[in-house]
Amino acid sequence: MHIRTPSRLGKALALATTLFCAGMFTGCGGFFQAITTTTTTNTGTGFDLVYAGKNSADSFVGYAITSNGLTAVSGSPFSIGSPPLSMAINPADSFLYVGTIAGIYGYSIPAGGSLSVLNSGATVANTPSVLSNGPVSMDISPDGNWLAVLTSFAGGSVTVLDYQITSATGLLTFTDSVSLAQVNSGSIAHSIKFSPSENLLAVTLGTDGTDVFTFTGANGTISSTFDHLTPPVVGNSDNGAVFNAASSTLYITRAQGSLAGVLAYYPVTYNSSNNTVTLSTGTEIATGDFPTALSFNNATTQPYLYAVTADDSSISGYAVTTSTPSLQTLSTQPYSTLGAGNAPYALAFDNSDTYMLVLNQNGPPDLIQYTVDATPATAGRLYVTGSVTTGLGTLSTTTGAGITMVTTH
Repeated sequence: MHIRTPSRLGKALALATTLFCAGMFTGCGGFFQAITTTTTTNTGTGFDLVYAGKNSADSFVGYAITSNGLTAVSGSPFSIGSPPLSMAINPADSFLYVGTIAGIYGYSIPAGGSLSVLNSGATVANTPSVLSNGPVSMDISPDGNWLAVLTSFAGGSVTVLDYQITSATGLLTFTDSVSLAQVNSGSIAHSIKFSPSENLLAVTLGTDGTDVFTFTGANGTISSTFDHLTPPVVGNSDNGAVFNAASSTLYITRAQGSLAGVLAYYPVTYNSSNNTVTLSTGTEIATGDFPTALSFNNATTQPYLYAVTADDSSISGYAVTTSTPSLQTLSTQPYSTLGAGNAPYALAFDNSDTYMLVLNQNGPPDLIQYTVDATPATAGRLYVTGSVTTGLGTLSTTTGAGITMVTTH
C-alpha cells in the first residue's frame, strides 16, 4: 500500500490560475468556483446517441445510433474553439461534458441530440494554465453526482480532480484533488474510471502503471490511500481500465512489448473499515501489441469484453467467466475496423448494449457501428452495420491521446 498526499491546489496554483485568467481567459473569475449563471432542467433524451472528438479539430460530432446506421444530429459538427480531449455523459443522459485545454464545457442534451450550451458557452470548470495537457479523461459516478477528471501537469505529474454536478443545471463545483508524481518522465496519463460500486477510481498512467483510489460518494472525497500496479517490463503502458459489474475484478489494457494484452486483477478487495483497496496479481490474456481501450457488453447473462488494438487495426472479443476473471477468446475474432492503419482508440456501447461504436485515429471511415450478435452459436460476434467519415481529420501520433467518444446510457 502506498500513500500520496492530496493536493488542494493551494496558493501557488491559484496564482498560476490568476495569471492564466489574465491572459487567455480574461475575466474568468475565481479559481474552481461554481458557475451559477445558467439554469437548465433536462431529464434526458430518450435517444440513442454517440458523440466523438479528436484533438485534430476544434469541433466534435454527434450521431443518432439506429438499426440502419449512424445519422448526424442537427447542429453537428459542434464548434468548441479548442480541440476536445475527453468526454462524459451523466447517467440520466441530460448533460454532456467536453474537456479541453481551455477547461470543461457543458451541454444539455435535448431530444434528438442537437445540444444546447450551458453557462452561455463559457466553461463550467476552468483548467489552470499549469495543467497544460488538459483533461485527458473524464468519468461520472454511477449516481450522477460526481465528475472525476484526469489531468496532466506541465513538468511531469498528473492530477485527479473531482467536481460535484448540480443536477438541475449541470454546473460543476470543485471538491477535491490528488496529485501524482510521475516516475517516468515520458509517461502519458490515459484514463480514469469509476467502479460500479462507486467507491473506487482506477487511473491508468501509461508507463507509470495504474493507481486505484477509494472514493467517498457522500462528500466526493478521493482518498490519499491507493493500491499501485507497476508494469512488469520497462516500456509497458497501461492504457484503458474497466471494472466488472460486481466491482470485484479490474481489467486493464497493457500495451507494448512481450506482456502486452488485457490483464485481469481479481479480487479487488475494498475494506470499508479503513477505506483501503487491495488488488491481486494480474492474469494476462494476450492481444495485439497496442491495446488502448476496452469495454463490457452486459446485455445477456453472459457478459462479453472487447478491446481495440491500434497496431493491427483490430478488435478482440472475449466471453467472461462470471465467477472468476478468466476470459474465453471468441472464435469469430479479431474483428475488422475497415482499413489497415485505421488504428482504433476508443469504443463504447449504446444504451441497449445492442451496438458497439469504435472511433479510429485514421480513416476513412473513422467511426464504425457494430451489432453484437445474440445468436447462441455465434453470440458476441461483431458485424458492421454502419460507418461514417466524421471529418475530424487524422492524427500523426500513436498515443491515442485526445481521441474521445461517449454514448448515451
